Amino acid sequence: MIRSIVPGFLLVAVMVVQGVQPLAARQEEPRRAVHALKFSGNHYIDDATLRAAIATSRSSTFERLWYLRWTPFGEKRFLDETELRRDVLRILLLYRRSGFMEATVDTVIDRHPQSVDVRFRITEGEPVRVSALAVSGVEGIVSPRKLVRRLPLRRGDPFDRLLFLLAADSIQATLANRGYPFAEVFRNFDQDVDQRRATVSFVVDPGPQAVIDSIEVVGPLQVDDRVVRRMLQVQPGDVFSRQALLESQRELYRLRIFEFVEISLADSVPDTLVTVRARVSEGRLRHVQAGFGYGTLDCVRALTSWTARDFLGGGKTLDLSARLSKLGVASPFDFVPPNTICQELENDDIDRRRPNYELTGALTLPYVFSSHQRATLALTAERRSEIRAYLREAVGGSASLTRDTPWRIPVTLSYTLSYGRSDADAVVFCAVLGFCTPADQQAVRSRQLQSTLGLTVIRNRTNSPIAPTRGTRFSVDVRYSSKAIGSDRFAQFLKGVVEGTWYQPVVPGMILATRLRVGAILPPRLTNISSMSDVEVIPTQERFYIGGPNTVRGFRQNELGPLVEFVTTPNPTNPRDTIISPTGGNQLFLANAELRFRVPGLSERIRGAIFVDAGDVFERRTASGLFDNLRVTPGAGLRFVTPLGPIRFDVAYNPADPDPVDVYRAIGSEVVLVASAIPARRLSRFRINFSIGEAF
Repeated sequence: MIRSIVPGFLLVAVMVVQGVQPLAARQEEPRRAVHALKFSGNHYIDDATLRAAIATSRSSTFERLWYLRWTPFGEKRFLDETELRRDVLRILLLYRRSGFMEATVDTVIDRHPQSVDVRFRITEGEPVRVSALAVSGVEGIVSPRKLVRRLPLRRGDPFDRLLFLLAADSIQATLANRGYPFAEVFRNFDQDVDQRRATVSFVVDPGPQAVIDSIEVVGPLQVDDRVVRRMLQVQPGDVFSRQALLESQRELYRLRIFEFVEISLADSVPDTLVTVRARVSEGRLRHVQAGFGYGTLDCVRALTSWTARDFLGGGKTLDLSARLSKLGVASPFDFVPPNTICQELENDDIDRRRPNYELTGALTLPYVFSSHQRATLALTAERRSEIRAYLREAVGGSASLTRDTPWRIPVTLSYTLSYGRSDADAVVFCAVLGFCTPADQQAVRSRQLQSTLGLTVIRNRTNSPIAPTRGTRFSVDVRYSSKAIGSDRFAQFLKGVVEGTWYQPVVPGMILATRLRVGAILPPRLTNISSMSDVEVIPTQERFYIGGPNTVRGFRQNELGPLVEFVTTPNPTNPRDTIISPTGGNQLFLANAELRFRVPGLSERIRGAIFVDAGDVFERRTASGLFDNLRVTPGAGLRFVTPLGPIRFDVAYNPADPDPVDVYRAIGSEVVLVASAIPARRLSRFRINFSIGEAF
């Protein structure tokens, strides 16, 4: 058996040579800040891993960029010649451990009066590859062939020592999930450097199969230990499974009651009967939160909430919250000067500019017949509006039941009952529904009872809830409201939305994010009282609207899709005398592609993005084709990474000319169609969007 490592005397020799250099000679060399640190020739190991493995590091962004160097925020990191030579050996050692025994490393140093640029030139050479890989001792427990296929180290790969160790851990974890927590894995390899090949084998001693005899709970003070026991995914009499212990730990953390959870074996001696110990530490059971923020679409917004965990025992959680938005532009909170930080709202209808609110009281039951099922009961009072689109005021309640399936795909069934009104511009009711008289519109604007059943399925395999870099997310959302379950006449619909999002690394530091969303609404056909013709009535708050910073960024909020123009004065050429209103649609198509990357020369907290957005909403009964009016807007932006998520600045370009819109005017008390024309208001082809969080 041959085990090849970097000769230790090389490192010692370099250290000795550096140590005997005359002190005066080293002091004569001026200290230079490292401005550039680059690698070339590396393919198997990425730049980020190499930077983490060496001592030399570049100065901060504020120090490297000449136009920021005057600020007090920069940090200089100076070149240490001794550490630079050791870094060569560190990189060599890393490549030797990865199977590249012929790798060589050279340095190129470009010295300036006050700074230095460092480049490591790497020649990887041909690696030692795994020519054979076998696992023995698992027969009768798991198929050796299938087990080998799931290992991180495979035949034909470079003989990476880290992957070699991870493969042994993977074998041990597989056996622990099948009831063998005391399994031992013995690692063996034979390496022939001259032939560039290695044979790898793992010999397994599975030990006894273990059954859980008892469960110990250590730690709860105020919370009853029965809460812990019923959330565990293992019970006495079950065959031991490490995966079940991990799932139990996740379920306990999800209660938000405990700040520390550890579930492990209490036994260290191999035996057929074992004890599982759940060690927990409680966090704060009462929590108050408050915050303020700003958004171009919501102006000033505020949030406050009070949370009581383990409310009335049993692990239940009570959340009381209040959200306010659109503060500052309308009474009684009109403290923002006109056309300043909330310009998006200034030209909207006065009712839709008034503050929005959402008051919610929600009780969450973490255990409903099973630890795999949880329920939420909520009461809500809300006032919400969309710019130039609609206003919704309602009170109501909801009940939802969520079940975690064996495939880690939660399925939620919900029921919502609300009583309220939905309003929009009069021209919208006339253009979409044919309700052009006050009598017809009053019937739609009056308060309605809406009873809704919902079904939501989500499969989330992303690696971060804030800024994912890899994985997929799929969701299906179906909602149904009709007179059969208690809804009023104008509150009926069947709505479905399917969305898929993909995050894929392209090269180190570059992520391709894509999204596809499609939706449709099937409304009942009702009779217009005035014209006695059939119309499709969809509540305005349920219609599809797109355009804005999170959908198609080349358009203003909600203004992609059908628009209508209402002339309020005899002078239709004056943009101030007209109102542009989006009517939305009953079908939706949205596609986004965004390439996210590090910006060369800037801090790693600053990311760049190039994107293309495409979408449309339309009426099924009038559209001749799905992509007839599809709009595509490219753009670019910057992302500033913060603990709350990325702060996003995007500039999008809209190459499309405005489409003709139907122009309406009030004649007497009735809204009447008078013409079809290009909107008088001309918008810039460039749209600037500023928000927090990724678009998707």
